[in-house]
Amino acid sequence: MSALVISYSDLEKASKAAKIIAEDLEYYSAHLENDIRNKISTYGGDRTQNICVRIIMCR
Repeated sequence: MSALVISYSDLEKASKAAKIIAEDLEYYSAHLENDIRNKISTYGGDRTQNICVRIIMCR
């Protein structure tokens, strides 16, 4: 027979760490999305019209 020991302080630390990581990933995701959107919106080569139409369709 074995016993399960739960350390609530360790669970709290893990929960706080997960929250910080989630916030960091949210920040990273938003900046990555903005960087990609900016690069696409400043594109000036072939197929520019297709990109503009697709951007409008995504909104």
